[in-house]
Amino acid sequence: LIPETPLGAYITTKEEKMEKEDNCCLCGKKFENQYDRNNAEPLANGDCCSDCNSEKVIPARMKEMGIG
Repeated sequence: LIPETPLGAYITTKEEKMEKEDNCCLCGKKFENQYDRNNAEPLANGDCCSDCNSEKVIPARMKEMGIG
């Protein structure tokens, strides 16, 4: 891993991302490429596909923040 960024998040290389689980932790769909991975929190501890990110994760984050 590359050292922590000022925001406290880790940046991973493309190879490190592809070494992770190959399927979305929410729906099980196989990731199409390394750019299809998104942080699934607060719904799960893992990576989710772009569809689940936009349909499930982002709305859950907005709800936690009192938006929507």
